[in-house]
Amino acid sequence: MSSEFLNDLLQQISQKVKNEQNIIFQVNKQEVIYKNKSIEDIEKEIDERISQNQDDVECLMIKEQILYKYHNNYQLAIQVIQNILKKEQANIDARLDLIQIMLSFQIGKIDQCNVLLQECFLLDQNYWRTHFLEIRVLENLKAADLFLLNKLHQYLLKFEDNFYIFINYLQIFTDYKKMDEKLAQKFSKLIQKQDLDSDLIRKIAYILFNIKKKDESVEFLYLSLKMNPQSFQIYENLGYMLRLNPDTQLKALEYLKQSEKYNDRSKIFFLNMVQVLRNLKQFKLSNEYALKSIKLYQNSENFYTAIIRNYFELNEKENVIYFTQKTLNKFKNNQSVIKLSQRVQSQYFNYLTSDCEDMEQQIINSYNIKNNIKDELYTIFISQIYQQ
Repeated sequence: MSSEFLNDLLQQISQKVKNEQNIIFQVNKQEVIYKNKSIEDIEKEIDERISQNQDDVECLMIKEQILYKYHNNYQLAIQVIQNILKKEQANIDARLDLIQIMLSFQIGKIDQCNVLLQECFLLDQNYWRTHFLEIRVLENLKAADLFLLNKLHQYLLKFEDNFYIFINYLQIFTDYKKMDEKLAQKFSKLIQKQDLDSDLIRKIAYILFNIKKKDESVEFLYLSLKMNPQSFQIYENLGYMLRLNPDTQLKALEYLKQSEKYNDRSKIFFLNMVQVLRNLKQFKLSNEYALKSIKLYQNSENFYTAIIRNYFELNEKENVIYFTQKTLNKFKNNQSVIKLSQRVQSQYFNYLTSDCEDMEQQIINSYNIKNNIKDELYTIFISQIYQQ
């Protein structure tokens, strides 16, 4: 793609983004769009309408989306969704919001998400949003990016002008390849017809970062943040982008602490926090976060290898050996784990392992997570909704 074409595209995107002040909700398979109105004013209006008619499902759906998207109050959002499904058991958008909450706040098990997703396919296999959430479920099931790209390519053929599907495709595509002129032309075409909200602008910022337009990317994230000041995802993205620059590690840490304030269960937050603390040579604190994370994400080798590397830097030989053995047993066929274990063996091949189970459990237990929180959603919906 020529630099001239790219600059024209950037100018078009920038003009579009700076002129958009939309808040978008997904209700009854349609977008409900509020233009140039604050979330506070919208919520006040919706609350008033609900007070007048508690059976207004459209208002209830907007309310639950405000709760989890703009206030990070997934507990109350779940209660509203429960109320919606009592009134309309086949409401597909409410079910998809439930999956979104489960994935974003690490509630329930991924298999439960998949069950709910398959039920949504039974309700309507031609609804774009079900396919969109399928990609997120597959990502959490650790599907390969090439597989996800192939899936998204099929969906682009099925939903040719759907901006959400296209932007998701571009996010993964530009992780590995440059955006060619054909994709850029499609981007230019689709963005002209799409109203943009905070989350779409955040996704566009991610793509711009991937195509080496870092200043524009950060600028877009700041614009996005003005539209949703409590978005943990925007703070995560800012933390990620800034931690890649050696000169902005402390600023990255500041943004990640803000992300933690709004959602302390996000995998992306943990991955970035562990790494930025390593960059700052805070290996002990990095390990505290890594050890906390494996209580939530037991099948992510990244946290286990980070623990090993941190103990390596701290020269805690017993812990290096113990977690290397533990990680190797858990991820036997993972090449990065195997390479790291070989490094450890070459360094400490004569060192005897010791039992660190008590230490590990003590640190993990110090992370204040309710033991029953993973079962909370399953209990509410499986017992009270789907058995009706």
